[in-house]
Amino acid sequence: MRVPSAGVPITAADILRGLVERDTRRLRDELARLLDISHVGLTGTGCAAFYLILRSLAARSDRTEVVLPAYTAPVVLLPVRQAGLRPVFADVSLDTFNLDPASAADRLGPGTLAVMPAHMFGIPCDLDELSRACKSAGAALVEDAASAFGAALTGRAVGTIGTAGFYSFHRGKQITSVTGGAWATDDTGLAEAIEAEATALDRPPLRRRAGLLARTLALSVVVRPRIYGLLNTLLEGYKDTAPHDDFDFHAYTALQAGVIRSMLGRLDAMIEARNARARRARAILDDTEGIVLPDVPEHAEPAFNHCPLLVPAELRDRCISAGRDTGVECTILYGTTVFGAYNLDGTSCGGDCRRAAELADRLVLIPCHPLVPMDKLEQAAEAIRNTVRRGTGQ
Repeated sequence: MRVPSAGVPITAADILRGLVERDTRRLRDELARLLDISHVGLTGTGCAAFYLILRSLAARSDRTEVVLPAYTAPVVLLPVRQAGLRPVFADVSLDTFNLDPASAADRLGPGTLAVMPAHMFGIPCDLDELSRACKSAGAALVEDAASAFGAALTGRAVGTIGTAGFYSFHRGKQITSVTGGAWATDDTGLAEAIEAEATALDRPPLRRRAGLLARTLALSVVVRPRIYGLLNTLLEGYKDTAPHDDFDFHAYTALQAGVIRSMLGRLDAMIEARNARARRARAILDDTEGIVLPDVPEHAEPAFNHCPLLVPAELRDRCISAGRDTGVECTILYGTTVFGAYNLDGTSCGGDCRRAAELADRLVLIPCHPLVPMDKLEQAAEAIRNTVRRGTGQ
């Protein structure tokens, strides 16, 4: 048995719903009700949703800068560039592992079109200070909720608090249709502009739609720990490792919409399963010298995508190996900053982001998806805790 780093239980009922679904309209309506937001759209990827939002914002402004966290999924840089905009990087907080509001506020200026806080690891980023700063500067607040579907802040779904937000249904998220994304906003004018931009989305060709079905079927099988353990060596070659140089700009399919509609019926149970595992791992790791766990805002309801922690950089490889030796695929996520992934000079794009670099050097992720057996999760957390204790002479 080997537990994969990411996994969503895709059932036969999910696939059957996808096969009989005729369009995406019902999913859009259901998401709007679930998120309590006026407008929702679907796209081939989360990046495509972000791109449509940026294009629509830029069409009604002469501002050209987008403030991004220096540590997040590097691929978010691509929609900014493709929209003809300039990225500006702000530092993160080592207390929350999310965007540091003070650093982002320092980057705001007359050219700032938008600020994009990411709710990393399913932990909501506290938006109070950042919202005030954006409002004062006349900048849009665009939430990256790609890794946080199902999370909430002060009772509101993340992704619906700012000017607009976007989600991802990639295979490593809380719910999945293998690929896919969505955007959300309460701004009717912005929604109309995004819909107009979305007319450029191409319907996937038949071969691609057939490929999506095949990938959905395969994913429903290979994420099961016993099967994953047998196929792990083969699957290593299919994992994303290098930074992307493009993103999918196809429209969302009815098959994908049906799969997600089916999963929404058990969303609460899957989120609680994730959170229960994260809470257990955090309880084991808490108060261990050398380990840092991110703060969760008191008024936040997380939807843990992974259980993140920081360890001493010199012990990170040993911690990951210790976790994997228990049969749980612990990982590092991204090994560098966003600007580092694309060989950019970070100082020319905003300034010093040393905390983001430290996060990249020290971060370890323990999987907490519903397919992780609780005893295996406990073994992995204890192995990492013991590795840090031995490495620091405790």
